[in-house]
Amino acid sequence: DIGKLNDIDAPPLNDIQKNYNKIVNGEEGIKGVSNPKSKLYNPVDFNGTVKVNGEVRDVSRRVYQRGDIDINYFDENTGLTNLERMKKGKPPIGSDGNPIQLHHLTQQEAGSMVEILEVTHQEYYSQLHGLVGKGESFRNNPILEKQYNNFRGKYWKWRYEQFTK
Repeated sequence: DIGKLNDIDAPPLNDIQKNYNKIVNGEEGIKGVSNPKSKLYNPVDFNGTVKVNGEVRDVSRRVYQRGDIDINYFDENTGLTNLERMKKGKPPIGSDGNPIQLHHLTQQEAGSMVEILEVTHQEYYSQLHGLVGKGESFRNNPILEKQYNNFRGKYWKWRYEQFTK
């Protein structure tokens, strides 16, 4: 019975989860992250696999993609445009002048992710990473760390293909 959903004993949303929900729905969330007049994030499903130590692993997940990437931005440090960076598996440069970060929303690999500006990732670090205890990051697992690193390069190449379709 759908009416019973209100009876579920679930923990309350923390501030970052509330802001995340607002951002995804196109409302104003964290200052500097979203613009209520435009849909900054577009949810897409990435489907794919990577090899880790010879084992094929599923890295399919939902990714909330930024709608404001300038594919023609020229990165003087690498001599590449954002489009060329993505073709090589590198993240594009965001409006803050830094590579766009892929942030694990639930801090789980392979969980949903959001493309986020580095400046925002740094400013809200404790809120964004507060879902797991100290030392409990997937990055402490060498297999999951390698899986994520392999996914990241593959993801940006896939993102390049989306722009060139």
